[in-house]
Amino acid sequence: MRKFRNVFLLLLCVPVGLFLFSAAKPKIEEEPMGQIHDVIERNIKLGVHAPQFPYGLDWFNVNQSLAIEDLRGKVVLLDFWTFCCINCMHIIPDLKKLEAKYPNELVVVGVHSAKFDNEKASENIRKSILRYELKHPVVNDHDMVLWRQYAVSSWPTLALVDTEGRVVLQVSGEGNYEVLDQAIAELIRLGKRDSTLKSGPFALKLEQDGMESSPLRFPGKIRAYADRLVIADSNHNQILVTDLNGNILETIGSGREGKKDEKFSEAEFNHPQGVALDGDFIYVTDTENHLLRRADLKKKTVETVAGTGVQAPGRVQTKKPFKGLDVPLNSPWDIVKIGDDFYIAMAGAHQIWKFYPQKGTVEPYAGNGGESILDGPLSFSAFSQPSGLATDGKAVLYVADSEVSAARYVDVNAGRVRTLVGTGLFNFGDRDGDFDTALFQHGLAIDVRGDKVYFADTYNDRIKELDLKKKTVKSIFGSGQAGYRDGKGADTQFYEPGGLSVLGDKIYVADTNNHKIRVCDLKTGEVTTLVVKAKANAASSERIDEIVPLPAQSVAAGKIAAISVAVELSKEFEFTKGAPLQIRVISPSGEEKWKQAVSDPAKNLPARGRIDVGLAGKSEIQIILDVYYCDAKSHALCHFKTIKLIQPLEVTAAGSAEIRVNYKISK
Repeated sequence: MRKFRNVFLLLLCVPVGLFLFSAAKPKIEEEPMGQIHDVIERNIKLGVHAPQFPYGLDWFNVNQSLAIEDLRGKVVLLDFWTFCCINCMHIIPDLKKLEAKYPNELVVVGVHSAKFDNEKASENIRKSILRYELKHPVVNDHDMVLWRQYAVSSWPTLALVDTEGRVVLQVSGEGNYEVLDQAIAELIRLGKRDSTLKSGPFALKLEQDGMESSPLRFPGKIRAYADRLVIADSNHNQILVTDLNGNILETIGSGREGKKDEKFSEAEFNHPQGVALDGDFIYVTDTENHLLRRADLKKKTVETVAGTGVQAPGRVQTKKPFKGLDVPLNSPWDIVKIGDDFYIAMAGAHQIWKFYPQKGTVEPYAGNGGESILDGPLSFSAFSQPSGLATDGKAVLYVADSEVSAARYVDVNAGRVRTLVGTGLFNFGDRDGDFDTALFQHGLAIDVRGDKVYFADTYNDRIKELDLKKKTVKSIFGSGQAGYRDGKGADTQFYEPGGLSVLGDKIYVADTNNHKIRVCDLKTGEVTTLVVKAKANAASSERIDEIVPLPAQSVAAGKIAAISVAVELSKEFEFTKGAPLQIRVISPSGEEKWKQAVSDPAKNLPARGRIDVGLAGKSEIQIILDVYYCDAKSHALCHFKTIKLIQPLEVTAAGSAEIRVNYKISK
């Protein structure tokens, strides 16, 4: 949340485990290893032990709740974070790098201390762990007990504990990798010297081990155009282009995390977010690579047009244009075009930037780089992690300013920033009403149609409408409870929607934590789920989630056999409404001989067809199922699976004239 860098020296301990730290900053840059050694030795002598983890907290990525004694013998790095915070996101690569460097000596423990009410819920934290792909223990410090015990005052803050459980160092903000690396190395050396180090991997049970595969994985932004959708499939590290029915037309990116410029099938992204179509090009804010990329739909190649691939160290206040490839960017989150140029929500710098494609240059456009909410001239104004952009197509740029839970806009002609709804970093809630009293909670996306602005009120799990004439806000879709449910208006459920785009009378929503695209009809009030799928002429069997061998069946030789396929779910699941069950049958010769889409699989009616099984002997057919289903109780978790059923056949003269396949999904 705060971007300063500070190193604290532990001064004293008082009863009940409250630690006080000074704000003095050692001059570690001059003699880094010597200074780190001195700081650690001084704090070891103070002998202040890490407080016990409070009883009854929810833990993640481990089999059971941890006590501080469970970590004895390891160097422990406590990361105080909250999942909305861009600065907390920025240090995740540092944590992963340290974990990879010291896999047998270091244990990182995430202490999640929430800013927003939505962030206190354990299931929402679990989703963020999956989204950020964390592989270390995390505890939900929902009442901020540990936060207070460590006298933490900003996100992120990190505290180091030695192998004997003593707190030896505390740092806050970004940019502390070298300090932490040196300190960890020193604590490992001391642990070996004193025979207190327990080397070996720490036992984990990762949340990601229970994840189902799905066509989308935490989709970020979406843009709707006359004949297509462009979707940032963020955690698959790909960009999808579909028609308005969800049929995939292009897949941009190999799915591998990286920053390679190449043809579509080989290119690499790192959790991309914003997308904008411009003729034959798609511009992409490649967020965790800190790059602006461009996909050429004709050449089917990806190139980098701005950024160095290294995160910018802080705010940039100059108005001087930079050559795009020479300047580092800072978590670009969204992008939109006005006229010939593009505007970028630079979330990590708390600014709006501008990219000039004809010149290949980029520059800060609005925001002084401070994290606040200030209206006024461009250079005076301030944003707080701007995360969504839209335009009226003329000269107004709308901004979802997430950390101040605000909807704002820039009058491009006048060069001024103004606020529609929102007042400050800690002023949030879920309230409809006039612009002056309405409250949002960490909204991430915005779009406009005429005199109506549509806002993804992300942490309230709602879609809201702002009437620019009446200056009022009302919730139009979503109950306000996280979940997954189609239907009408307030009876529907979303789960932290992070992107939306208006096309005609429909709002296309990237329902991020549900891994889905939802369609909100402004005329009827209906919300449906768009099934994202491969084109009808594309093979869907390339990715198989599960292979299931079935008992052999006897079938008559030399005949065209009838075949019926029935699929049912165990009682804890329901088929996804509106999503057909796709069935394909592969003959013994390996050819696709029969396929069918069951529009309402809940009726459990078998799909029927015919297939040539050949002459006498042993063979097999394959049945490929593309199945969409959800948890029956809450609909909070939905699944997509491609299942291959292997059906062995004994082809004899006395065999049956029909092959009957009945399969039940129970996990």
